[in-house]
Amino acid sequence: RNSAGFDRAVSFDASLEGDQRAVKHVCLGDRGSWVVLFENGQSTFCGLPSRLHDLLRSREHEPHLPPVTDVALGPGETWWLRSADGQTDWALPQHVAQICEQVSRDGGRVTAVSLCAHASDFFVRSTVSTSDA
Repeated sequence: RNSAGFDRAVSFDASLEGDQRAVKHVCLGDRGSWVVLFENGQSTFCGLPSRLHDLLRSREHEPHLPPVTDVALGPGETWWLRSADGQTDWALPQHVAQICEQVSRDGGRVTAVSLCAHASDFFVRSTVSTSDA
Protein backbone atom coordinates (compact mmCIF):
# COMPACT_ATOMS: atom_id res chain seq x y z
CA ARG A 1 0.00 0.00 0.00
CA ASN A 2 1.07 3.59 -0.57
CA SER A 3 0.22 6.89 1.11
CA ALA A 4 -3.14 7.16 -0.64
CA GLY A 5 -4.12 3.61 0.37
CA PHE A 6 -3.88 2.11 -3.13
CA ASP A 7 -2.85 -1.49 -3.63
CA ARG A 8 0.26 -1.83 -5.74
CA ALA A 9 -1.80 -3.47 -8.47
CA VAL A 10 -3.82 -0.29 -8.99
CA SER A 11 -2.56 1.57 -12.03
CA PHE A 12 -0.97 4.99 -11.99
CA ASP A 13 -3.86 6.42 -14.03
CA ALA A 14 -6.50 5.01 -11.72
CA SER A 15 -4.73 6.43 -8.68
CA LEU A 16 -5.10 9.99 -9.98
CA GLU A 17 -8.59 9.64 -11.40
CA GLY A 18 -10.77 12.37 -9.95
CA ASP A 19 -7.91 13.96 -8.00
CA GLN A 20 -8.24 17.75 -8.32
CA ARG A 21 -4.85 18.67 -6.82
CA ALA A 22 -2.41 20.45 -9.15
CA VAL A 23 0.44 18.11 -10.13
CA LYS A 24 3.95 19.55 -9.72
CA HIS A 25 6.18 16.57 -10.53
CA VAL A 26 5.76 13.00 -11.75
CA CYS A 27 8.45 10.33 -11.57
CA LEU A 28 8.13 6.81 -12.95
CA GLY A 29 10.48 4.03 -11.90
CA ASP A 30 11.05 0.39 -12.64
CA ARG A 31 8.76 -2.43 -11.53
CA GLY A 32 5.72 -0.14 -11.63
CA SER A 33 7.00 2.32 -9.03
CA TRP A 34 5.97 5.97 -9.23
CA VAL A 35 5.69 9.23 -7.30
CA VAL A 36 3.41 12.21 -7.86
CA LEU A 37 4.22 15.44 -6.04
CA PHE A 38 1.45 18.03 -5.83
CA GLU A 39 1.72 21.83 -5.68
CA ASN A 40 0.23 21.80 -2.15
CA GLY A 41 3.20 19.74 -0.86
CA GLN A 42 1.31 16.45 -0.69
CA SER A 43 2.30 13.31 -2.59
CA THR A 44 1.05 9.92 -3.61
CA PHE A 45 3.27 7.00 -4.54
CA CYS A 46 3.49 3.28 -5.15
CA GLY A 47 6.15 0.55 -5.13
CA LEU A 48 8.97 2.62 -3.63
CA PRO A 49 12.05 1.46 -1.73
CA SER A 50 11.18 1.40 1.98
CA ARG A 51 13.42 4.29 3.05
CA LEU A 52 12.03 6.62 0.36
CA HIS A 53 8.51 5.48 1.19
CA ASP A 54 9.13 6.33 4.86
CA LEU A 55 10.58 9.77 4.03
CA LEU A 56 7.58 10.70 1.90
CA ARG A 57 5.14 9.27 4.41
CA SER A 58 6.76 11.24 7.26
CA ARG A 59 5.74 14.46 5.50
CA GLU A 60 2.10 13.45 6.01
CA HIS A 61 2.51 13.01 9.76
CA GLU A 62 4.87 15.91 10.36
CA PRO A 63 3.52 18.92 8.42
CA HIS A 64 6.28 21.17 9.83
CA LEU A 65 8.77 19.32 7.60
CA PRO A 66 9.45 21.03 4.27
CA PRO A 67 7.68 19.33 1.36
CA VAL A 68 9.56 17.26 -1.19
CA THR A 69 10.01 19.28 -4.39
CA ASP A 70 11.91 16.84 -6.61
CA VAL A 71 12.39 13.09 -6.74
CA ALA A 72 14.14 10.66 -9.07
CA LEU A 73 13.77 6.89 -9.22
CA GLY A 74 16.52 4.68 -10.57
CA PRO A 75 17.09 0.98 -11.04
CA GLY A 76 16.34 -1.31 -8.13
CA GLU A 77 16.38 0.47 -4.80
CA THR A 78 18.03 3.70 -6.01
CA TRP A 79 16.51 7.16 -5.67
CA TRP A 80 17.19 10.85 -4.97
CA LEU A 81 15.05 13.60 -3.46
CA ARG A 82 15.20 17.29 -2.64
CA SER A 83 12.96 19.14 -0.20
CA ALA A 84 11.81 22.76 -0.33
CA ASP A 85 14.59 23.83 2.05
CA GLY A 86 17.22 22.55 -0.42
CA GLN A 87 18.14 19.47 1.62
CA THR A 88 18.77 16.30 -0.36
CA ASP A 89 18.75 12.63 0.48
CA TRP A 90 19.50 9.62 -1.64
CA ALA A 91 20.27 5.97 -2.15
CA LEU A 92 22.13 6.29 -5.44
CA PRO A 93 24.20 3.92 -7.55
CA GLN A 94 27.80 4.19 -6.37
CA HIS A 95 29.10 6.02 -9.45
CA VAL A 96 26.38 8.68 -9.15
CA ALA A 97 26.77 9.02 -5.37
CA GLN A 98 30.51 9.62 -5.83
CA ILE A 99 29.80 12.57 -8.12
CA CYS A 100 27.27 14.03 -5.68
CA GLU A 101 29.74 13.65 -2.82
CA GLN A 102 32.48 15.32 -4.92
CA VAL A 103 30.17 18.28 -5.60
CA SER A 104 29.70 18.65 -1.84
CA ARG A 105 33.44 18.39 -1.17
CA ASP A 106 34.02 21.13 -3.78
CA GLY A 107 31.66 23.43 -1.91
CA GLY A 108 28.69 23.06 -4.22
CA ARG A 109 25.32 21.46 -3.92
CA VAL A 110 23.42 19.05 -6.09
CA THR A 111 20.25 20.71 -7.36
CA ALA A 112 18.82 17.84 -9.43
CA VAL A 113 19.48 14.23 -10.33
CA SER A 114 17.85 12.28 -13.13
CA LEU A 115 18.17 8.51 -13.17
CA CYS A 116 17.22 5.97 -15.80
CA ALA A 117 15.15 3.17 -14.29
CA HIS A 118 16.48 0.51 -16.66
CA ALA A 119 20.09 1.55 -17.29
CA SER A 120 23.07 3.21 -15.65
CA ASP A 121 22.44 6.52 -17.45
CA PHE A 122 22.14 9.57 -15.20
CA PHE A 123 22.32 13.35 -15.07
CA VAL A 124 23.52 15.44 -12.12
CA ARG A 125 22.89 19.19 -12.01
CA SER A 126 24.87 21.13 -9.45
CA THR A 127 26.17 24.56 -8.50
CA VAL A 128 29.73 23.45 -9.29
CA SER A 129 31.10 21.16 -11.96
CA THR A 130 33.50 18.31 -11.35
CA SER A 131 36.04 16.79 -13.68
CA ASP A 132 34.24 13.41 -13.41
CA ALA A 133 30.83 14.74 -14.42
